[in-house]
Amino acid sequence: MRRGHKVHYRGPITSLLLDTTCRRDNHGLEPMLSSLVILKATGKPAGRFFELAKGAPLYRTGANWSWERERACVFARCSER
Repeated sequence: MRRGHKVHYRGPITSLLLDTTCRRDNHGLEPMLSSLVILKATGKPAGRFFELAKGAPLYRTGANWSWERERACVFARCSER
């Protein structure tokens, strides 16, 4: 039997899933997978993405850091595989 789980893309569960994915996949060096998820209205990630990026274990606080560069790193990492 197939069970469906409704998770709204704007809901808090989606934010928690992206947060958990980044933390599990990342030990501070790997690119943040959630940089691929952008808001249609703004063309940028949600505010929670930037909060996560600045905190432990990610610490994306350098002057040259941007979500666009983070996204490019994700693409580069995935193309290597």
